[in-house]
Amino acid sequence: MDVDEFKEIFAEEAITHLSAFERGILALEKNAADIEAINDIFRAVHTMKGAAGMVGLGATSRVAHAAESYLDEVRSGSEALNKEKVSLLLSVHDALKLLIEKEIAGNIGAVLESTIANLVANLRPSAGAPRSEARPAESAARVAAEKRKVLLQVNCKGVMPQNGFDPLSFIRYLKNLGEIVDCRVLHAFPEQNKAFDPELLYLNFEIALETDKSETEIRDVFSLAGDLVNLTISVAQRVEQRPAAAPEALAAEVVSDVERQKKNYLRIESGRLDSLIDSIGELVMTGAALKSLQPPGADERYTDQMTLLERQVETMRDSAMSLRIFSLSEVFRRFERVVRDISAETGKEVQLEISGGETEIDKNLMDGVYDPLVHIIRNSVDHGIEPADIRRQKGKSPVGKITVRAERMAGMIYISVEDDGSGPNLAKIEQRARERGLLKEGQPSEKELIEMVFQPGFSTAEKVTSLSGRGVGMDVVRQNVTRLNGSVTMTRSPAGGTIVSIRLPLTLAIIDGLLVASGANKYIIPLDQVIECVDYDEFGAGGSTTGIFSLRGDALPIIPLGTVFGETAAEPRGVVVVQNADKRRGIFIDKPLGEMQIVVKPIEHIPGIPRIFNGATILGDGQVALILDLTNLIEYAREDADVIKKGLKLELGKTA
Repeated sequence: MDVDEFKEIFAEEAITHLSAFERGILALEKNAADIEAINDIFRAVHTMKGAAGMVGLGATSRVAHAAESYLDEVRSGSEALNKEKVSLLLSVHDALKLLIEKEIAGNIGAVLESTIANLVANLRPSAGAPRSEARPAESAARVAAEKRKVLLQVNCKGVMPQNGFDPLSFIRYLKNLGEIVDCRVLHAFPEQNKAFDPELLYLNFEIALETDKSETEIRDVFSLAGDLVNLTISVAQRVEQRPAAAPEALAAEVVSDVERQKKNYLRIESGRLDSLIDSIGELVMTGAALKSLQPPGADERYTDQMTLLERQVETMRDSAMSLRIFSLSEVFRRFERVVRDISAETGKEVQLEISGGETEIDKNLMDGVYDPLVHIIRNSVDHGIEPADIRRQKGKSPVGKITVRAERMAGMIYISVEDDGSGPNLAKIEQRARERGLLKEGQPSEKELIEMVFQPGFSTAEKVTSLSGRGVGMDVVRQNVTRLNGSVTMTRSPAGGTIVSIRLPLTLAIIDGLLVASGANKYIIPLDQVIECVDYDEFGAGGSTTGIFSLRGDALPIIPLGTVFGETAAEPRGVVVVQNADKRRGIFIDKPLGEMQIVVKPIEHIPGIPRIFNGATILGDGQVALILDLTNLIEYAREDADVIKKGLKLELGKTA
């Protein structure tokens, strides 16, 4: 490995440290006495400082060192945190994020250099500032961290120099953590019958270090070398005796270290994973093609092997897809900073509540939905939440509230952003829409007015600000969500605020589906929304005039696919009963053709056809089958109920 490769590794690991840094700062803003948050931040900047210095990123190391020194003063109680200092630390986070990118590219620039200098100067402890009272938990942690002598057994792999590492650089850096009181070199030469390779390292080290740093901080020194170094740490002698009972904070840290050592992680490029999933998708299609070529009355051994192949491919698919599944908490955590910054900019006080962060979603979808959600939240703070004085006049709490919810339901992911503000300003929306000629004559419905918000260039802002007024808004949100095979809607909440809802598929890659025939075409119904398939004969008489049939005594609204797509369908021989959210419907089809795994291919909207497709797939015989979007299909059937009823009469040969 050359230095540039190590810089790339550092940049990837810095993302994790910066996330912990930002998360800790926001926690401190809510509770300045949170010693665990202070320790988390300190560890993050300490690790970045050391790693940046080792790969030659001097400016990054300098800023991280200044932040570390300041946080050490905070931990000791010499510096008191306030809102200004929290904002300063957030600025340090932003500067480090930009600085790492620029310094690796070798283009810091004069403006960034000036910013760095100002940040480093402002991070110096306040001269003559009053010392804050040491917190009990903090005092205990400091007592527990008094100096001790630890023995480090550093076993280096022979290929360490070939990978660009000099073990002496790590040993020298240990001086920043304490005093090296002894260092012994242990030879590990090959046996006599084995050749000596002059390019390999045959040395290990035993180091006695007097330090007050934790085991985590010591291990962080060697973290950049990864598995090239095997480090064993033991307490050789305590310089000052610790209390018998360790503080909870340090106990948690020890448990965290043990858990971390139990797990092994492998960092790979996401492009390689995407390539693997694409290859599995091709394998799925090849399997489907083989199955379609299976002759009637095929040998039982052939049938058994095909069944085994399907099962193995399905297992491989699920394993590969699980590698790309992450919880939405990864995205939701970033919204705290977004709300904080926009609240400060608008002079409003806003509280963020998050529900359903444990909901899992495809990584590509998670990355794609982040920007739309940020824009929706910005709109909620800027347009939805009223200023504190107006909220008081309305009898509301001066603190606005934004709630972000996520849940998985009927094979889809639903994400909503709700605010307790004033709701959509329908009068202003109508005024702007008429000014632009977007409305026809007559009085539009509330739904039609709200839909105007998604028109390109539409804005109700009176003036252009850094947050709004340019007309680049909800139309871009809809475009981005549509690219993910999703949909977005806006409604007024029961409390009078605004709810923006996003609906997304679980994945963009491979799903299980039910293949059905209607007329001359074939369609895919997502299998996790299928309740059952029944024969048409099981339905009670009637229904052609109302669109509602009786299935085992229960009312079931019917959607005939032949009518929806204007096809000449045969007399329906089957009904697929589906459950979409809280709606149960029956879909008239010619016949079901079987369950199958399908590779989802995105498609553009087809002019003249309702937006009722989530994508398409290629079947084993080369034919294309469209994947039904049941949410939009049900909505379309509701809006065009008269057409559906008329189609039912024709399809069933009824004249009533």
